[in-house]
Amino acid sequence: MDPYLLHTIDFLHQFTGNNCESAFSDKVINGQKPDGIIIVGMGSSAHIGRLLQHLTMAKHLPPIFVWDNYLLPKTPFRFPLYIFLSVTGGTHEVLSGLENLLSVRKIHSMFQIGILAGGGKLKDLAIAHKIPSIFFDVNGKMPREALGVMYKSLILLLAHFFTIPTFQTPDVSPAEIAPTAKEVAEKIKNKITLIYTDREHAYLGYIWKTIMNETGKLLSFNHTFPELFHNEITSFIPRTIGTHILWLYGEQKIAELETKIQKVQTILAGNGTGSTTIGLPGATKDDQAWNSIVLSHLVGYYVAEMTGQNPTNIDIINNLKKGLL
Repeated sequence: MDPYLLHTIDFLHQFTGNNCESAFSDKVINGQKPDGIIIVGMGSSAHIGRLLQHLTMAKHLPPIFVWDNYLLPKTPFRFPLYIFLSVTGGTHEVLSGLENLLSVRKIHSMFQIGILAGGGKLKDLAIAHKIPSIFFDVNGKMPREALGVMYKSLILLLAHFFTIPTFQTPDVSPAEIAPTAKEVAEKIKNKITLIYTDREHAYLGYIWKTIMNETGKLLSFNHTFPELFHNEITSFIPRTIGTHILWLYGEQKIAELETKIQKVQTILAGNGTGSTTIGLPGATKDDQAWNSIVLSHLVGYYVAEMTGQNPTNIDIINNLKKGLL
């Protein structure tokens, strides 16, 4: 079996396996708890921050901000917790933020730092500066394949700073959703793929978009409704460009919105734009999110298989990081 497919089918093991190592020091400074969390990461690492913002653990935590850029953002937090995350431990943007923070720590210490790393320079800095950390092993997975490992590691790290519930393993069923994945892949292969979600699930739309890019090697973009009905919808009317839309959402609470989606699907079908509605399988918000992520991996994999692409090849990304382009 292809390693990418095997990793996806075995996704649940990311939550239950022994793949994390803790390195902790004092819990708080002067007894003060952080009033905000800033997750610093790029690519799949930033996805982890967005998942934290939207899954049920968020209600037990202070406000969460995700930073996917160089240096650090300005926030209203008075005593923030910065968490730096990188699978390789060598992500330049993440390291620039940590090094910036360490340079002012002796002058201004009204913040705390945590680190999640798979190795590299980020791990070295964590050890050298005795920063509370979780070091994890992705066991040969691409970063986007290891979202479960990283999320579990993040919850373990947050438990060092906050009183939060014990992590509950989600109910994920890759084998049950694999047939749906093949059907969707057949529809979108060789197509520009648009991921449209309701506002609540925009974070999942972006995860889907990036997995279609990296794994399926598809041009893919995401937007939210009803906002797209006020702008992007006009671009479909004058032309047909080989596009398929994946409508990703749960049960709609607004009947008018459901009716409008159906009307738009009918109109776009008239100029050759296909539409597929994808539900969110699972009994809870967390189960739905993780099953949707697994489904996106399977769709991306089957698209790559159908079009003769290597689902793990990201040479252009690696060459950009190394400055070879």
